[in-house]
Amino acid sequence: GAGGRGELAELGTCARQLKRRYFLMNKVKDAERIGIVVATTSVHGYFEMVQRLKRVIAESGRRPYVFYVGKINPAKLANFPEIEAFVLVASPEDTVSHDEKEYYRPLVSPFELETALVRGREWSGRYDLDFRNLLVTPLPEAGP
Repeated sequence: GAGGRGELAELGTCARQLKRRYFLMNKVKDAERIGIVVATTSVHGYFEMVQRLKRVIAESGRRPYVFYVGKINPAKLANFPEIEAFVLVASPEDTVSHDEKEYYRPLVSPFELETALVRGREWSGRYDLDFRNLLVTPLPEAGP
């Protein structure tokens, strides 16, 4: 039918983006030092999300560092070369508005970070950009 080719091209783009996100999630697993980049203090629940991310990172045997940046850009994050991956706490709109290819280190969402680091958390292919939905998802108890 009409527009079939456009839909296929869109699917191809979407599949490429998901592959890229999956690649970035795997890069997070390799990181020892992970920066929590807070680009909003106005979204309700941001503070709880930062505390939760610190816990997830620490319980996975990695070291969390918190940065309050206001507006995020590649130059700001380049000031912290010792940080091997960053997780962005921002509004859903700001979370999607960044071209992570401009960043020299992996930049992931809280959803991606938890998918990568929380034991037993599998990626279903579902995608969530609003960190507030994670706040109602219980974390597993820390094991030995």
